[in-house]
Parts: sequence; C-alpha cells; structure tokens
Amino acid sequence: MNPKDIIENIDKIEKSHVYQSGLKGAIDESGKVLTTVLQAVNTVLLPVQGLIWGGEQIKCWLNESISKKLESVPIENIIPPNPHIAGPTIEALKFTFQEQELREMFANLLANSINSETSVNAHPAFVDIIKSMNKNDALILHELSIDSPIAIIDIGIINPKDKSVDYVARNLSLLGKDNISGHPWCSISSIDNLERMGLCTLIKSAALSNKDLYVEIEEDAVIKQIIDQHSAKHIDKGGLEITQFGKMFVATCIT
Repeated sequence: MNPKDIIENIDKIEKSHVYQSGLKGAIDESGKVLTTVLQAVNTVLLPVQGLIWGGEQIKCWLNESISKKLESVPIENIIPPNPHIAGPTIEALKFTFQEQELREMFANLLANSINSETSVNAHPAFVDIIKSMNKNDALILHELSIDSPIAIIDIGIINPKDKSVDYVARNLSLLGKDNISGHPWCSISSIDNLERMGLCTLIKSAALSNKDLYVEIEEDAVIKQIIDQHSAKHIDKGGLEITQFGKMFVATCIT
C-alpha cells in the first residue's frame, strides 16, 4: 500500500465508530508517526531529485567536455558513437553529477568512442564498470596503472594445534595511502572490487623480487601494530597487477 492510500485509510478510520469508541488515542499517535516519517522521507529525497541531471544539462556539459577532449583530433576522425555505449553512458550521467571522477570517466569513454583512432578500445562493458566504481576505485586504479605490480601482504595467526593459518587481514598494501586517506586499509575494498571486474589480478603464488617493498608495508605504523600483536604470526607476500583489460579501461576512460 502506498503512503497516499495509508493516509486516506487513516482519515476513514478517524470518522468510524471504532475510532470514536476507544482507539482514537492509539490511531492518533500512529498517524502522527506516519506523518513524521513521510515528512522525513520527503526531506531526504528532495535534494536527490534536484541532483539528477536532465537531458539538456547532460547535452550542454557533454558537448563542452568532449569538444575540449577532441580539440586536437582531425574532424574526419570524428565518427558516430556506438549506441551500445552512448545510450547507457548518457543515462548513467544523470546520477553522477557530484562524482567528478566518474563523470569524467564517462566523458572520456564517449570521447574515445567517437574518435575513429580509439573507438576500437571503447568496450560497452566499460559503462557498467564505471557505474560499479566509486571515487576511491578510480584513484586506486589510476595509481596501479602507473606502478604495477605493487606489493601486498596477508597477515595470519598460526594455530599451534594443527599449524593452520587464520588470516586477520588480507590484501594490505600502501596503495592509495598518499592520495586518498593516509590509511593502509583504504584500498582493500577497492582491490576486491577492481579484481571482481577483471581490471586487476592478485598474485598469491609468489613474492615480488623487490623485497624492500614488503619492508615498507610491514613498517607502516598501523600494520606493524597488528603484526606485533601476534607472536605466532604468518605473513604471505604477493602482489597486485593491472590486467590487459584494465590497461585498456584506463587508456579509454581515465587517461
């Protein structure tokens, strides 16, 4: 039942004999609660509705943004975009106004899709990938594209009974620490998400040759505190690298 129907039913009940004969207090209180909830919902949703872009706003912003991105491209190289990319991109832009990194990725994707020299790399799957990312994901991926592979560690505790390992932290790295939050935990969810989408891959079978990279991670104040808490500790050393698909995404949507 929608809120309008609920309100109409409350009005009917207020006029009934049952309401007048003893339930007025309870129903009156319920009506007040409902009204308060409806007001609260309206209050929090109204700003969101104002943030949704209209078609004319998207058109104006895209025309200006893409024109700047393609100002050095010969006119004869500008081709009609693949509707499979352009349609979903324009639709998704309605909801990404506040996220500069995301709207710029959409604009880059569309700009590359109408450039005959780069359109081959503009994959339709990139639209859904951008929709599944947040600002931190974009920053982490860009950083990974510059320096890949990067070192990661998993911290575990050795069970004295059967020598099995119970992991207390996985995929710890210094990725994103300098340009996001200054905290070594900030990249963990992004790594999981980027790997899920095939943009990067975890290396768990071997450590990177540069052992100093692991020393830097283990000497981070927060990570060192976790390691020092456990005497029977176990540290797996691995890496994270961007995939070829991820490189294509970065070239098309980020750089």
